[in-house]
Amino acid sequence: SYPESMKKALAASLTSKFADIKRYVIDEFTTYGPRSLTQSDELDKQWQDLFDGEEILPDVLLERARMESTWLGRARYMVPVPSYWLKKVKAVWNSELMCFVGEADYNEHTGLELRQ
Repeated sequence: SYPESMKKALAASLTSKFADIKRYVIDEFTTYGPRSLTQSDELDKQWQDLFDGEEILPDVLLERARMESTWLGRARYMVPVPSYWLKKVKAVWNSELMCFVGEADYNEHTGLELRQ
């Protein structure tokens, strides 16, 4: 569901995160945990960064989502994005649907596309 450019960026990000895990966890592993508090804090930050994301409903799918009778039915229109994308897509909370709605195009072949 992602455009090719986003897939490449995601692959690069994952490669970087795996390198960080190797650096901070595997290479620095000691019997009694991290060697310093700073190292422990950095490891925690790296771990949290792996899961930093939100789901948005592209506004082009808003009417389709409204036609669904259940939240689970609406969930099929949600697209996961990194948290920093909320500003890029000008996401706003929709209290009716209980989700973020963002200004983005979407189609089943190219996925989510930011508007210029």
